[in-house]
Amino acid sequence: MHVLLVLSSSVCCTVQGLSGTAVEAGIRQRHLTWSIADALQCERFVPSIPDKNVRNAVQDVLNRYRAEILPQMPSMRQGIIHGDMNENNLIVGPSKPEEVHGFIDTSDTVYAPFVADLGICVGYLSLTVPDAPVEALAPLVKRYCQERPLSDVERESLHLWVMTRLAQSLAFGFEAYKADPGNEYLLLSARPAALVLPKLLAVTRHQLHQLWFSDQNCNQAAD
Repeated sequence: MHVLLVLSSSVCCTVQGLSGTAVEAGIRQRHLTWSIADALQCERFVPSIPDKNVRNAVQDVLNRYRAEILPQMPSMRQGIIHGDMNENNLIVGPSKPEEVHGFIDTSDTVYAPFVADLGICVGYLSLTVPDAPVEALAPLVKRYCQERPLSDVERESLHLWVMTRLAQSLAFGFEAYKADPGNEYLLLSARPAALVLPKLLAVTRHQLHQLWFSDQNCNQAAD
């Protein structure tokens, strides 16, 4: 899994070279439903989530996004992000799947904080380790920080970016399922997210920092 985070870091570094170009200008004009930089679009679909506890958890995340992420967003490093960095969008070697050669599906590419792409990536990976998502992903976050140190505001926000992507998956997933009941593919991320999100919410900021950012590399000042 660590290659996915390293790839996410590499993508951030690569697209910084597009700063000020016509490509970036075009991406800035994109307004996508799944854009994590505009995550409150999914709020109107929260009532579609059948489980009350999960529904309340999603609303809690979106309330915190409104109160904590939006005011801080201008101070975060921003640029073009992939927007859907997960294991299903990797190009791997035919005989050595651990060798990652690139990624596919840029349909969700938007202009947003770079740390949001890390949050998306960690969010999807957390669904593969539902029993202990924060603990299991700690080495991977630290590996990312070795490639691309986070600023103070980025470290403070990462936990919420992760939960925001899961909140989007739940709201959009169950809304789509309501329109097409029986299509289980629409809940591919939503069902495991319903198990993981409450566990992420239960983690305090102090606990998270001890697990994810205790290494010296994770506490270096970002450029």
